[in-house]
Amino acid sequence: MEYLAIAFGLLYFSFVAFGAAQIHIHGDRRPATAATMNTFLLAAGSLIIVPAIGLIIEAICVVVAVVSVFSAPFTLGGTLLVALAVVVGIFLEFVSCCLAMVKLFMVSWLSILGRISNDKAGFLIGTSYIFALAGVISIGALGELLEFSEIGEMADLDGLSDLDGAGMADLGGLSDVGGHEIAELDGDGFGPADSTYGDPSAVDGDPRTSHFVEGYERADGSWVDGYWKSKKG
Repeated sequence: MEYLAIAFGLLYFSFVAFGAAQIHIHGDRRPATAATMNTFLLAAGSLIIVPAIGLIIEAICVVVAVVSVFSAPFTLGGTLLVALAVVVGIFLEFVSCCLAMVKLFMVSWLSILGRISNDKAGFLIGTSYIFALAGVISIGALGELLEFSEIGEMADLDGLSDLDGAGMADLGGLSDVGGHEIAELDGDGFGPADSTYGDPSAVDGDPRTSHFVEGYERADGSWVDGYWKSKKG
């Protein structure tokens, strides 16, 4: 790996030296609109700066992911989602940097040949930096995961075990109590299945299943227990 890095370094500096020499030697014969030496050096220097930006963004992704995992008692599912977001973010950043570096190399080479203007080269260099900064999208995704991690039960893949009939959670109170089935009510939500539930109403004779009146204390201090009413009373 060390020798590979040295080889790439020598290749890079040779390319920069060659390009600078060509622009300097053929300066008088270059088109008036051709990119200048400064533009070439900016494009060539960006071949190092862009990957460095990508590495920094990837490091930030990893740090945010670690903070997300340890900020709350994550479940296995939540940890896997964070890991997936990091992997996807790093992959997208790698692809973005590769595309940006190919573009920067082409700008550098066209600058050497004098076939690109300063304005066009500057625009392509700027868009290459935008490509390199594309990893902030993955950081935003990790930020959303960090916010959800406060719940502490994000995507609980381990908790999907089978429950027996007796252990099922009673959602909404839809169980049989006192021989009367509790159904969803209009207006007041749910109420207990006490002795008045389902009895005929003295007002209209309809079953007392419409809504439940909470117990209350009269002005004289006496207490009235809660009771069910029909739609008309």
